[in-house]
Amino acid sequence: MKRSIVLLVLAVQIDFAQPITWADSTSTYQLPPGVTLFKGVRTSPALTAACLVVDLTDPAIVVYPYLASVSEAVPAFTSRVGAIAAVNGGFFGGSTSYSAIAQAGQLLVSNVQVLNRTSGTYYATRSLFSYTAARSMSIDWIYHFDATINGVYRFAQANPNTTTTPAPAPLQSQGTKADSIFAAIGGGPRLVKNGQVHVTYDEEVFFGSGVNGTSQEPRTAVGFTSDRRVVLVTVDGRQTTSVGATLNEMAQFMIERGCVEAMNLDGGGSTQMAIPGRYVNAPSEVRAVPTILAVVHADSVPLPKTVYYEKTIDADDPTHATFAGTGWFTSANTVFWGGTPAWLNAIGNGMNAVRFRLNLPAAGTYEISAWWVAASNRATNTPFIVTHAGGADTLRENQVNNGSMWKVLGSYAFRGDTADAVTITNGATNGSYVVADGIRVRSYSPVATHVEIDRTHIPQTVALSNYPNPFNPETMISFAIPNKMGEVAVVLRIYDVLGREMTTLTNEAKHAGVHTVKWDASNVPSGVYLCRLTVGEDVLTRRLVLVR
Repeated sequence: MKRSIVLLVLAVQIDFAQPITWADSTSTYQLPPGVTLFKGVRTSPALTAACLVVDLTDPAIVVYPYLASVSEAVPAFTSRVGAIAAVNGGFFGGSTSYSAIAQAGQLLVSNVQVLNRTSGTYYATRSLFSYTAARSMSIDWIYHFDATINGVYRFAQANPNTTTTPAPAPLQSQGTKADSIFAAIGGGPRLVKNGQVHVTYDEEVFFGSGVNGTSQEPRTAVGFTSDRRVVLVTVDGRQTTSVGATLNEMAQFMIERGCVEAMNLDGGGSTQMAIPGRYVNAPSEVRAVPTILAVVHADSVPLPKTVYYEKTIDADDPTHATFAGTGWFTSANTVFWGGTPAWLNAIGNGMNAVRFRLNLPAAGTYEISAWWVAASNRATNTPFIVTHAGGADTLRENQVNNGSMWKVLGSYAFRGDTADAVTITNGATNGSYVVADGIRVRSYSPVATHVEIDRTHIPQTVALSNYPNPFNPETMISFAIPNKMGEVAVVLRIYDVLGREMTTLTNEAKHAGVHTVKWDASNVPSGVYLCRLTVGEDVLTRRLVLVR
């Protein structure tokens, strides 16, 4: 009975807590445009908090996770990596991170996913904050099916563990492959889903971990808003001036700061927000951490190069692919490219082949990638013959590995005529079968090629291009909406290099497909302009050069 009374009193205190009063402290810390810092204070119960808001629509600023070989306090860590500001990352022991880290499309560390508790062995789908190269953000429950980025799968719901009953291990078929992750940091539990408090403490198996969900503690959280702001919040605790927060309180704080999705990071003595060499919050103790989520200048991050031309060719495309020889049959394995299965052929003398005709728009340097479905019986030295301006190169690829992803074969100078091709033959000596599935061609040059989006196979991601570029005074701007998005809100605007809006070309719902809009720049001066495409939560920016 006494315990029930204490819990009731605590609940009343929380329900009638005063709101946090926030003040803009950006100028105090001399933060650049795109980064805003707020300090928050509450008198009853006493609380101090800090909130960084990072505008991901600003191309000069981005958030990025870092992993240290030896744990550091956040101010020193922030200084070492040259960050603008940072908060602590996920969970760890010593200098070993137990929460995922992905950088530049590569998985460095996995979330801990198998845990032993008194009730048995638990399989946890823990939280992950991630974004794509186009800065589309997501918070998901994930599970790792291998140690690479391709083994990360998202789940619509957390694995339904309880404190007394472990749920079965999740299956790949129950989730969705987490395509296109550029950078990510793990933690948990989830705090906010679709703008509502949604704390999955038991499901993510934080009971018995030392992470207390209901007591008021120092906390750190990351979330994002519907208008593409990243929100990083620290709440101080274990002090007379700040009691800390429960997970439910932390979720409410994130919603009050505008978050539609949010998750918890490590807390307690790890809770730290800093600029180089200096704390922003007032930690209850100074604890070295192996990971941070940092605010950085975008040019310090290896962001993918701008794609000015992209074309994908499926082996079943009769216009661009030709089969030679006999013995070709379709594979039963899934996660193939396009809408039809991959093709297999037994290893042999090289007389059986598939020739992919590139049909490039102009001479220039292009990157060639291949997609295949991997399996244990695939050839480990499948020949890919690239015919280019300098002759032909034969590349040997291990098709046991790197399946169901674009594997870059290399960049080559092509003539832009009918000789340009990639040919896959059965001339392998190790394994049982070669695979022919898909070829992708890309150009990262803004002027070397006629820029277009292939209309035969709509890209799986949002794409943006224009032709000609440079131009005078008109250019045709094309954008692609993948089939999986259906009908979606699209905004296409032109800005000058100072960020001033020049014109809006499109602001309406569009169906999946390739769309083209003309920009007549007769009434603006020569120079560089930025074309910004927003498709749902995806944002792409392209440089346009007007030359008179």
